[in-house]
Amino acid sequence: MANAVNMNVADNFLGYHPSEIDPVAARAVLVPAPYDGTASYKKGASDGPRAIIEASNQMEDFDLELLADPSQQGIYTAPPVVPPVPNTEGPVGPEAMTDAVEQAVSQWSRPGVLVGVLGGEHSVTVGAVRAIASKHEGLSVLYLDAHADMRDEYQGSPYSHACVARRIAED
Repeated sequence: MANAVNMNVADNFLGYHPSEIDPVAARAVLVPAPYDGTASYKKGASDGPRAIIEASNQMEDFDLELLADPSQQGIYTAPPVVPPVPNTEGPVGPEAMTDAVEQAVSQWSRPGVLVGVLGGEHSVTVGAVRAIASKHEGLSVLYLDAHADMRDEYQGSPYSHACVARRIAED
């Protein structure tokens, strides 16, 4: 498994120092996927993971309903999934990001571990669902969005944000 390389408190959910979280023992792993390569209206979704992680430093980590601190189960923040650099081998653009997210989520997905992806635009969802579906036969996905996102392709890509639900349904 990947190690937390060059990460500090600001890079971790709830502001835990990297030395405080054992990635192997963590019961939850958050995978930042800062991507907005297919955004068609306004760019900026790639800033989402960083903003969520920074805001988490202000969260109360004790849950009054559970009368416990769920973070004590271990929440590991994985290194961000970076969009692959285009080259002559393999896919590029949103398809490459889908593959990279799938690989990252698959790496952390194991029994007893909840893996969450912090996007970016929702095109990163396809890779996450593929990784989980490959390990959980009969996986059901509840997909909530303001649009159907069932296009076969949009702006020249079948991996656009406007095609997410269709790719998930196909898988």
